[in-house]
Amino acid sequence: MNKNMALTKHFTISLLLFVLIAAGHYKPVAAQKYSVHGYIREKSSSESLPGATVSLSDRSRGTVANNYGYFSLMLKQGQAQLIVSFSGYQSQQHTILIKSDTLINFYLEPITLSEVVVKAQRTDMAAKDPNRTILSMQQ
Repeated sequence: MNKNMALTKHFTISLLLFVLIAAGHYKPVAAQKYSVHGYIREKSSSESLPGATVSLSDRSRGTVANNYGYFSLMLKQGQAQLIVSFSGYQSQQHTILIKSDTLINFYLEPITLSEVVVKAQRTDMAAKDPNRTILSMQQ
């Protein structure tokens, strides 16, 4: 019986040691981060859009495209909702599944504005100072 107890004790210690070593090398899958990167361009001309933004829909993380329209964002594995925007262009929202480093290019369309009328008028204040003009804009 002493021999069985010794084997059981040895097995238990070996198992415990294995679990402790394995736990030290374990990385939870949810903690892994991957690069989501690519270019933001104008749809019809493919011109790069420096200064365009890419952010998570909750605005907790985001980045700005460089002079070439290139962006890079480190995100956790899983589903993410991205918002891509640039002044004068229609924003886009995309849901992507991140399982590895991901290359994605976005093509934005310009916003078509209705006619804008700019009118200038002189007021009493402007009449006193000929270098001052007051403008009002209507859409």
